[in-house]
Amino acid sequence: SVGTIRTNARYANKDFSGTLRVEGGSFDTLDAPELLADIDIRSIPIDLAFAPREDRFSSGKPFDIVGTTNKLPLAILGPFVPGILIRGGDATLGFNVDGRYPDVDYRGRGQIDDGLIIVESTNIAYTLNASFSLAEERLDIAGATLGNVPSDLPRGRATAYGSIYFDGFTPDLFDISIRTDGLLVLSDATEAVNDRYYGDLIVATETGRTLKFGGSLDYPMLKGAIVILESDLTYPYRDQLGEYSGRVEFVEYEQWKKKKKVPIRPTLPEIP
Repeated sequence: SVGTIRTNARYANKDFSGTLRVEGGSFDTLDAPELLADIDIRSIPIDLAFAPREDRFSSGKPFDIVGTTNKLPLAILGPFVPGILIRGGDATLGFNVDGRYPDVDYRGRGQIDDGLIIVESTNIAYTLNASFSLAEERLDIAGATLGNVPSDLPRGRATAYGSIYFDGFTPDLFDISIRTDGLLVLSDATEAVNDRYYGDLIVATETGRTLKFGGSLDYPMLKGAIVILESDLTYPYRDQLGEYSGRVEFVEYEQWKKKKKVPIRPTLPEIP
């Protein structure tokens, strides 16, 4: 259970305001409820008419939101994070959002503690801990640790840091570096969601180097190398099992095209 959600909303002249409070505690006790989240929406210039609009937000109008959370259960974010099942953890955060749309300024800092998530496409569970800050139109990830649960791979983990840039409220650009000495990304549990291939697959980044995740949502980019430490994959619709080890390198498209143009035979001198 996330807790008790109390809201108060007002809307007039294409401006939305109100409050959102999330209180924890049990109805079975006389203890005062713990305040998990307190968000004061002072002004959001939005057009809530039923008729279609190219942009619901009113350009040049003020945004003003102030909020704090204290060990707010991450489960409340579940409906807004596609492809991820949130099974545990909490978030502590203080933030301000103000400015005139679309020039919206974000400020604040927070952390995620004892997160437990499941990636739906692989059916793999991970622990999650992270610290981050908000500045201008940017989310800076000071450090995030994604770990395998001990029953899958006791020391499996990956660390990440970098920034996510926003255009208004929409994530626009990514610049994130990832490093791991070993992380389980597939297992026999994957068969429950994908029967085309499954089995243990443990990957790592090269020693002293990172894997870069960047670009945009429309044109994402991976750059770097992934080392396959262990692979014992099953392909039920093939005659053979897949057991591989090696190195996979991600490069930018233009760099790949240049590599493709390298001649595979020696260049002969021109005949005069």
